[in-house]
Amino acid sequence: MIQGIDISHHNKNVIWGLVPAWVEFVICKATEGPGYTDPMFLTYWSALRGSRFIRGAYHYLRLTMDIPGQADNFFVVAGNTQAPPLVDIELYQGYADDVHYHQTTPKAEIQARILWMLLEVEDRFGVRPSIYTARWYWDQFIKGAPWAKNYRLHVASYKNPPPVLPSDWDAWSMWQYTDKDMVPGISTYVDLNYFNGSRADLEAICTNLEDPGDDEMSVKFRSLVDRLRVRTQANTSGAIVGYLNTGDEVEIDQVAGYSAWGRIARGEHAGKYVCISSSTPFMEMVFHPSAPVAPPVGFQSPVGTEAERRSGQYPPGKWIDANPYKKLNPTGWHTGNDLNLNLPGDWNADRREKVYAIKGGTVRWAGLLGGTWGYVVVIEHDPLEDGTPVWSRYAHLREGSLQVQADQVVETGQELGMIGPFDGDESQAHLHFDIARTNILAANPGHWPGGGDAGQLAVEKNYVDPMKFIGVQRAGGGA
Repeated sequence: MIQGIDISHHNKNVIWGLVPAWVEFVICKATEGPGYTDPMFLTYWSALRGSRFIRGAYHYLRLTMDIPGQADNFFVVAGNTQAPPLVDIELYQGYADDVHYHQTTPKAEIQARILWMLLEVEDRFGVRPSIYTARWYWDQFIKGAPWAKNYRLHVASYKNPPPVLPSDWDAWSMWQYTDKDMVPGISTYVDLNYFNGSRADLEAICTNLEDPGDDEMSVKFRSLVDRLRVRTQANTSGAIVGYLNTGDEVEIDQVAGYSAWGRIARGEHAGKYVCISSSTPFMEMVFHPSAPVAPPVGFQSPVGTEAERRSGQYPPGKWIDANPYKKLNPTGWHTGNDLNLNLPGDWNADRREKVYAIKGGTVRWAGLLGGTWGYVVVIEHDPLEDGTPVWSRYAHLREGSLQVQADQVVETGQELGMIGPFDGDESQAHLHFDIARTNILAANPGHWPGGGDAGQLAVEKNYVDPMKFIGVQRAGGGA
C-alpha cells in the first residue's frame, strides 16, 4: 500500500518541498454543487502539475441541486485529473435543505440521483469515477444500491484496521484512515489515506500521466470591473501593460492564494498578471453554459439587497470596506471591516440601510455600548465542523432601529437594525462588522484589542478576516 493526503482550502497554503516522500498522491477538493470552486484549488493544482505527486480531484455532491450542472462544474475545473475523478457523497449537517431531503426522500430516489451523477461524470471525464463515503452515512440513507460495487470505494473509517465498509462493498480502493494528523509542510490537521496497492497499481488506473508539459490547465475568468490593470508581475509593483473591461474574458493558468493574482495563459497579454480578488472580487470564473450558479448557502453579507447578499459577494454591489481587517488605527488594530455605501452625490448613502444576520444563531447582545460603539448586536452561531466558535458583531447601529433582543434565535438574513450615525456624526455613518473565532465576545461584547504588539496578537488570535471567511465558509463541505 502507498499513502497520500486529501486537502481543501481548510489546509491553507502548503510548502510542497517539505512534504515527505511517503506522500505519493494528493487529492484536492475541486468543486461543490453546480457553481462553486474551492478557493485554493487552482493554487494547489498549479503547484502539483509536473510534480512527483499523483494528483486527483474530488467534487462534493449536493443531491438537492442540478445534477448535470454539477458534473459540468467538476469537469470544467478538474478535467485533467490524473487519479479517477472522485465524487464525495456524504451529509453535511450545516445544509438544512440537504438534511431535510435525506430525511424525507425514499432510498430509491436518493440512489437514482447518485447514479445519475456518477454516469454524468463518467460521460464527461471518459473515466468511471470513484465514490467517497462512510458506512454511517451510506447504510443509513443509501444501502441496497445494486450498482455500488461497480465503483471503486474511497472509504472514510477512523477505527483501527481493517476499515469499516458500507454494506454494499466488500473491498476498498482508498481508505481515509484519519482526519487529524500532521504532515510537514502543512500547518493544519490533514486527512491521510491509503491506496490499496502499489504506485504502479495506482498509475494503471490514472489518466493524463504523459508528458506534464502537455498537461496545461487553464480556467476562463470574466472581468467584473472596467479598467482592470494587467501587469508584468503578480503584484502592484508590476508595470501596467494593458486593461480589461467589464465582460472581458481571459484564460488563467496559475493562481496564488485567497487574494489572488492570475497569470493570463493566452492572447495579447499571455504571461502577464491580473488581480482576480483583493478586498473585493474583480473577476468571476466562467462556467459551462449548462451549469447555472446556484445561490450559496451558509454565511452571507450583512448588508445589501437580498440578491446581493445571496450572491456570496462580499462586500456586495457598490459597498466598500473603508477600514480593512487588521489595519492599525489611532485607537488600535482593526478587528473587522467598516462597510460603507458611497454613491455619486451621496457619500453617506448607507445611512438607514438595513443590517442583516450573516447566518442563523442566537443573539447574545442587543443594545447600547459605551464609547463610540453605539448600538450593537452580537450573535453566536453554530461552531464550524472543526469546533471553531463563530461570533458576529454589528456595531454603530441607529438608535431605535434594533429589531432583535438578547437570547432571541435569528435566521440567516434576518433584519437586525439600521446603520446610524457614528459617535453622533451623521457624516460618519457606517457598519463596523467583525467575526470572532473565539468566545471573546461572550463576556465582553465591546472587546477591543488596542494597539501595540499585544493588540495585533489579540486580533490574530480572536478574529478572522471577514473578506476571506465569508467567501470560504459559505459553501463548506469536504472529504
